[in-house]
Amino acid sequence: MLVEARRHHKHSFKLIKQTQLPDFSDEERHEIACIARYHRRALPSNDHAEFAVMSRSARKRVSYLAALLRVADALDYNHDSRVLRLAADAKHCNDSTWTIALWSRPLADLDVELEQARDKADLFEKAFKRKLRFVVHDNRHS
Repeated sequence: MLVEARRHHKHSFKLIKQTQLPDFSDEERHEIACIARYHRRALPSNDHAEFAVMSRSARKRVSYLAALLRVADALDYNHDSRVLRLAADAKHCNDSTWTIALWSRPLADLDVELEQARDKADLFEKAFKRKLRFVVHDNRHS
């Protein structure tokens, strides 16, 4: 089966929907499929039948989890684990902004990952109603 890289999010949706997942109900499997569907490109929308069919609480849950997955996916843009760990510290978060601290491999360049993460923070900011800010540390002094 050939999967186009630029449409792999939609392929993931179909694959998850068509696969029996033990211990998950059909509704939960649908939510998991939607999270995969929205990890890139279009944001969740009631104009999309697969999103609109879910309950309000399920749509909210999918939006939250897809938002986190979008940012995580962006932070591994080069697929080489440049970001070793991340954390949100309550003292650096407030009602309008969440600050995420990132620890990278020594001398790792995170410019592309940060650009991608800022671009893909759109759903995070919409779902959580907070801006997302990144602070980078390397492990030379950790």
